[in-house]
Amino acid sequence: MAAALYTASATIAEAHEDDIWHACWVPGKHQLASAGSDETVKIWDAQSGECVSTLKDGDHAITSLDIDPQGAQALTASMDHKLRVWDLGSGQEGARPAQVIDAGPINAWKARLVRRRGGEGAGDAGPLIAASSGH
Repeated sequence: MAAALYTASATIAEAHEDDIWHACWVPGKHQLASAGSDETVKIWDAQSGECVSTLKDGDHAITSLDIDPQGAQALTASMDHKLRVWDLGSGQEGARPAQVIDAGPINAWKARLVRRRGGEGAGDAGPLIAASSGH
């Protein structure tokens, strides 16, 4: 069954082929990201309701979606026990994840992607990924 997605100015009747499990705003952009059991992440223009990008890597439901505070990267967790970091800057269809992490025999039902605050001389400390299981 198709799942609908609602923004402040648009209704997207068949946004995903199946249930939407997560949705979040892309910071600094007028965009919304959604993910779910149809194994895709879709980035939507919140004004027009048009899909501007689709991310897919694998054949398992996406259990968690988060966007970093800069709106540059997305983190997904899926039922294949993998965490994937996506570069949102490319905006290309068929883009592959920048990083894939095998989390072992757990399903991460909640995952977060944040920037570490570096101290003096830390430079770009890179992302910090946190995930948790329902067990």
